Amino acid sequence: MSGNQIDGGSLCRSTPLKKQLDDTRQANLKNAGHVRSATGYDPVFFPLDVIEEVLSRDQVESVLGCPCNWCENCAQYGLQRRYEKRTTYLEFVMTKALKLFALLVSIGIPALIGDFRDRGDDILEEKLDIGRLKSVYLVDIEKRFQLPAIESILFSFLNFRHRFCPPVFNWEWFEHWDANKALPFINTEYIGEGGYGKVYSFQIYPGYEDFKFEDSVSNPVPEFALYMVLTEKQPKRKFAMKEVGLPTGPTESLNEEASTLTKIRDELEDEKHIIKVLKIFRRGDKIHFIFPLARGNLVDFMSDPWNHQPNCNHPICQNTIWDQAVGMLKALAKFHRPPKMSHWRGYHADIKRT
Repeated sequence: MSGNQIDGGSLCRSTPLKKQLDDTRQANLKNAGHVRSATGYDPVFFPLDVIEEVLSRDQVESVLGCPCNWCENCAQYGLQRRYEKRTTYLEFVMTKALKLFALLVSIGIPALIGDFRDRGDDILEEKLDIGRLKSVYLVDIEKRFQLPAIESILFSFLNFRHRFCPPVFNWEWFEHWDANKALPFINTEYIGEGGYGKVYSFQIYPGYEDFKFEDSVSNPVPEFALYMVLTEKQPKRKFAMKEVGLPTGPTESLNEEASTLTKIRDELEDEKHIIKVLKIFRRGDKIHFIFPLARGNLVDFMSDPWNHQPNCNHPICQNTIWDQAVGMLKALAKFHRPPKMSHWRGYHADIKRT
């Protein structure tokens, strides 16, 4: 018996909603411009706009009142303990647990929503294993239902819950997530190898981007910056992600890079030729650095004569290469001697091509 196969033959009202969630998710991803992503970065997340579109108030109320045997058996113990009806959870679901309810619908156990009354959507972010799930939330669930399939359903809860709570990329400087955390990325493409790791380009699904340092994302920037990653002028902004595996030995070099990027962002926020890191996060055993994305590379720009045709009638300072070179040198000067004259000073051994 699975969560969608009901004893007695009656169909659970949540069964068609599971397919509707999947279909709407695919349609909304396509509307957001998603085409394909690199292996390991497929967009498996369920955006909030999908959940809200499918699980309207009327639909939630209908599922809570489902009379099928499975829902009645699932809810009986918890509801008897609280002397409540399932429909009394409507406000709770709509205001505090809609993502959780979508997960329960997806794995076929929506009637268990009452067992999570004290947590709501927060449980999706909680550190959980199957033992804690049984002992704290679904007490004696095996005795209650005596279903061989219940173990599989609980594993599905643990494995799929991250898909229903993708993070909003905002001002939080550093965050640590589980390796299964679903990221709200679309069109993730492998660019190449960078220092210590791989580099990808990607877009963020609408509604999941709220960066504090907007100067690094939206303000006009030169064609090339010292760090060689820039905002791309497209309707949907693109970003660059440097993915670095955690070393098995000392992590001093990785910590030093993160610390340096932090100082650059804080001290040189007004320098347009030095791009600032937007976010650093750990996901499983990898560290990720997020930047705006570049439009090409310096070598191509310098070698293309159409970008900088010389004009004998104009001074050299009006040549585009001169403009870029002076801009980068001024940025280096600020890096070596920060304007705020803080306790640190930077040094740069070389300027690499992208």
